[in-house]
Amino acid sequence: MNLHCLDTWQKALDILLKKDVPRALFHRYTGPLNLLEKLSSVGYFVSINPMGVIQKRHKEVVRLNGCTLDINGE
Repeated sequence: MNLHCLDTWQKALDILLKKDVPRALFHRYTGPLNLLEKLSSVGYFVSINPMGVIQKRHKEVVRLNGCTLDINGE
């Protein structure tokens, strides 16, 4: 399931857990950093927008997910 839930990240997560949704992608995640660990622990994924290479907040989402940014496609 692909979700774009601006400013309703926690509510969306609560609904997914209640409905036992096994897999989900939180598209263009800009939610709270403390929610990332919970999303990861239940097997959900996040994507970020291209600003991830520029904006400090998006870089932090990437870092907390243990990812690196490859802006050169290598």
